[in-house]
Amino acid sequence: MKSSLIALLNYPPLSGQLMFGLNVWIIRILSLVISVILIWYFTKGWRRFILLISPIYWVLWYSYPLILAELIVWILLINLIKKNKWWITVLILVIMVRIGLQGGNINLIDKISPKHLSEQVHWRFVSEDSLTVRPIFSLIFRRISYNKPFFAVKDILQNAVTFFDVETVFYGEFHPLEQKGVPIYFWFETFLLVIGIYFIFRKKKKSDMDLFLIFSFIYFMVSKESSFLRFGLLWFTLSYPIAVALSRVNNFWRNIFVLVLVYSFGINFFNFVYRTDYWFDNKPLVFDFCYKNLPEKEKVYVTQVLGNEKRYCKYYWGKECNLNSNIAGSKYVCIFAGELIKNDFKNLLDPEWQRIWSDRGYKVLKYVKLRDSVAYGFSNYLVIGEKL
Repeated sequence: MKSSLIALLNYPPLSGQLMFGLNVWIIRILSLVISVILIWYFTKGWRRFILLISPIYWVLWYSYPLILAELIVWILLINLIKKNKWWITVLILVIMVRIGLQGGNINLIDKISPKHLSEQVHWRFVSEDSLTVRPIFSLIFRRISYNKPFFAVKDILQNAVTFFDVETVFYGEFHPLEQKGVPIYFWFETFLLVIGIYFIFRKKKKSDMDLFLIFSFIYFMVSKESSFLRFGLLWFTLSYPIAVALSRVNNFWRNIFVLVLVYSFGINFFNFVYRTDYWFDNKPLVFDFCYKNLPEKEKVYVTQVLGNEKRYCKYYWGKECNLNSNIAGSKYVCIFAGELIKNDFKNLLDPEWQRIWSDRGYKVLKYVKLRDSVAYGFSNYLVIGEKL
């Protein structure tokens, strides 16, 4: 347990946490303290409890302080919009800034771009013309709908429907496709959500849930983050009906629910402690391994597949950071095994990869196998090698 807790405490920072030039734990503690104060100020009763024990909150302050800060800005502006609708112009500016920081990339825009729509129309015609047995419905009428507006509407609806993803929100701890994700709430809270919505509609209780739900959908549509992070604002929105449920049920059931929630939080915490590489992004582990194990700080090359290698170099080596820009002129390399062999579309690695490295003039000094495929195609083996 002690070694696992140390591993959690020492888990390397994501690239976004290096922007401030501060010790990562200063950023984490500031993120935790400020967010707790604001949650305490803007919410009350059981809603505070629900927000603070949720799995996504602990991942946000620990690994994604910038996203947590952005969510706080959204929550502040939505509360101001309730009093004065002109604040929506400020929120539009915030949305534009986010889109700009994403390089103008939004899932929705990618889907409805003219190039993508033209390709869909083309392949629809090709697919239909290749059928041996044609549909009975007339070809002329079928092809009336094979146009860009039709496919644009289809893609918009497909993207919008993913917002109603109960799997990611409540059951994200299961990974059938090995995707990296964290549940927004514990699966047990689905019962509380239904109960809370029932009380809200039955008592016709006034709330801002509809406004927050609309903006949660907008945040989801403009965000380009990992799937669970796109539900960041929904984390705050759904806390209201869940809190209503806890406040309305009788004491017996309230005690049962709270006991189960505390138990779930404890299990979730120990899960984080024991399986840090499972829950957290493995990319920082790449640079942590490289910069802590390279024997020298001169004539070295660190993999550029993930980007941010220079930013991590300054974090670990400070002013002594001096990376080479290519493998050929480097005495020491820290790269994925496949970078020196070939890119494999199945992410497989030749069992004789160490012999191949030796044949190409490199001695393997140390290597580690990562849990996640952060550099798909180049294998999960990260290798420190010396050029002979």
